[in-house]
Order: sequence, then C-alpha cells, then structure tokens
Amino acid sequence: MELKIIQNKKQYEQYIEWVDDQFDKKVKANIPQGEKLQVALLLIKQYEDTNYPIPLPNPIDAIKVKMDELGLKNKDFVGKVGAKVIYTLY
Repeated sequence: MELKIIQNKKQYEQYIEWVDDQFDKKVKANIPQGEKLQVALLLIKQYEDTNYPIPLPNPIDAIKVKMDELGLKNKDFVGKVGAKVIYTLY
C-alpha cells in the first residue's frame, strides 16, 4: 500500500482494512512494515479528527461522571479541596 493523505471515506475504509490485516499478521513496530503501519495509523487519526470530531464534554458533567465511576461524593472532598461545595446547574 502506498501511503498518502486520506481524501475520502473509500480510502479511509481501505486504510482501516489494511491496518486490520497488519494487526492480524502481528507486524512488529521496529521493522519497515511496522513503521509503515504507524504512519498509516497517523493518517487515519488525522482523517478521523477532521471528519469525525468528538466535542469536549462539559467539565462539570465530566467530573460528575468520573466521581460516579469512582464512587465518590461531594463530602469526600471536604478537607482536600476546602469546604463542601454544592453546584447548581442552570
């Protein structure tokens, strides 16, 4: 496969298929084929970042999700952050 900037979805899908094939072959990173694979992954990432951007989450929502995942409550931060803070979302 000749590596070049991915211009459309068809090329993107070809790159994904080629990368999957390389992973199936367990190509090592320190050989020429492995370096080519790394470049292909960077090209895929660039295409995805341009065409499928992921918006940043609301910071408060992200903190709440992480606290929920870790089983933390507001009171767990008393003494570490200062005082218990109650957030009101508008």
